Amino acid sequence: MIEFAAELARTGWCYTLPNGLYFDTARDADYGKLALLDIEGQLEGARVESVAGKRRPADFAVWRTADPAEQRQMDWDSPWGRGAPGWHLECSVMSIEHLGRHFDIHTGGVDHIAIHHTNEIAQSEAYLADGQDWVDWWLHGEFINLRGAKISKSTGGGVLVDDLVDRGYHPLVYRYLLLQAHYRSQIEFSWHAMDGARTALRRLLERYASARTQPASSLGNAAQDHLDAFDAAISDDLNTAKALAVITASSRDNALTDAEVSALAREFDAVLAVGLIDLAPGDLDLKRAGVDVTEERVEALMAERMTARLAKDFAKSDDLRGQLVSLGVTSRTKPTEHHHGDGRDYPPPTDSTARESLVRRAGVTERPPGAELASRGLGPGGGARPVWRRRNDDRVPQEERRPGSRRRNDDRGPQGVFSDCVLA
Repeated sequence: MIEFAAELARTGWCYTLPNGLYFDTARDADYGKLALLDIEGQLEGARVESVAGKRRPADFAVWRTADPAEQRQMDWDSPWGRGAPGWHLECSVMSIEHLGRHFDIHTGGVDHIAIHHTNEIAQSEAYLADGQDWVDWWLHGEFINLRGAKISKSTGGGVLVDDLVDRGYHPLVYRYLLLQAHYRSQIEFSWHAMDGARTALRRLLERYASARTQPASSLGNAAQDHLDAFDAAISDDLNTAKALAVITASSRDNALTDAEVSALAREFDAVLAVGLIDLAPGDLDLKRAGVDVTEERVEALMAERMTARLAKDFAKSDDLRGQLVSLGVTSRTKPTEHHHGDGRDYPPPTDSTARESLVRRAGVTERPPGAELASRGLGPGGGARPVWRRRNDDRVPQEERRPGSRRRNDDRGPQGVFSDCVLA
């Protein structure tokens, strides 16, 4: 970095002040081209701190001389006194050292366009002095909003991956959440959004994990169409949202063989890396840190959720489902089990005391199979289970619904109120 700065000083791009070496932006006719800056209209101190002696508000430090009265953790001797490199210098030096004098793509946050990346360009092109653009493409990611506040290092706020894991979220769920939006679009972070991303990723994994086999060496027309659509989406300015839509569509395509699905998963995951080739749906169910899970608590939450669903309070039901998931309990649309994150199964209670307790808490009454069910071949001997219904509920029992009928709200499940916790 000292050699880089010395070359800029030797070729006349810098001037010295008592507190360091400064880049003279007036010498760069293209300064600010990335951000389309109005250099002449800038005010001193509006973008960076005001420094006595600077020739222009946009001029920036290439090397900062240490103040003898300050105690700093890292200082180095240099031709301009003991000090440290300016904010932008190390980025230019590392990039050129490891990627070459010129490279294809430079990325960063939108908050770096006006100052950091603008100054990187200025000092790098001055150092290279070959008349070429230092980098061909600049990709800037937008902010993530947390309740209206941007998450960035400059604000000091944010959510760490460890925080997500402690709350029971697999890190790839967060990755999936981000991929649902284009990188140049802002995205709202919330725990509800994380729940939605986990549900969406789980559905994909259920299909791709079940199809894992030796990938096909060649793709049929349908599979090739999905791969072409995925390539087109990524080629469209890294449109990951559209790419995820393609992955979802392929997971629902019954024309694809398992070998083709496995081959597509390999291609999709090489770009997006969301676990399609090695993650199982159950891997998303992390036990929440610091939470002691008991069977009594699980049963209480299950009963409370059942009551909410009977009352058609689906917002509360969704919230309770999220609580169950955070405890490591997977709520499935099966009549016989709840699965705990540690591998244990929670079947519906079978002894009369436990059944009556759960029934009282859920506010339901047993409706034994009657003659009308037997006449339909659904009663005893016909394969039907006792039906549990809320008091004064005249809705059609689950067994009497038209085959194949579904409700659209995912939380209600297929063909019945108690899709995830049927008392049998």
